[in-house]
Amino acid sequence: MKHLIIACTLGLATASAFAQDIVTINGAYRQTTEITDYSSVSNMVLSGTQNTAEQNIAANRGNVTLNSNGSQEVTIRGAAVVNQVDGSQSTAEQALASNLGTVRLSGQTTQSVNVTWGSTVFNGASGASTRAVQNISTNNSTCVSCR
Repeated sequence: MKHLIIACTLGLATASAFAQDIVTINGAYRQTTEITDYSSVSNMVLSGTQNTAEQNIAANRGNVTLNSNGSQEVTIRGAAVVNQVDGSQSTAEQALASNLGTVRLSGQTTQSVNVTWGSTVFNGASGASTRAVQNISTNNSTCVSCR
């Protein structure tokens, strides 16, 4: 049996904020993703030039302000999470329970990724001048595709 459960509860954030890569959360928040029982989450670009395969799971990217306490959690149990790009001058960027870009934290944040039961987390790039960037439970101001 395959199960993919994605739950996200946020404090105050507006839909238009996400379209502009601006994330502001003023209330308590919890971002939770569970990938279980032989399921997979795949994000792939398998040919071409100057492509980006971008995968964000329980993650915020862009101009991120977290003004309260919260958590970002990913559980992968008996499942696979794959992000891959093939082709020249391409980027595979993967973020799990992470904040990427300009990140401001003023509360307590718990970020956790639990990988169990033979699970796989894979991020790869192949081809001339390609790169693979993987963020797991991180705050990263050098987000490649945020520029």
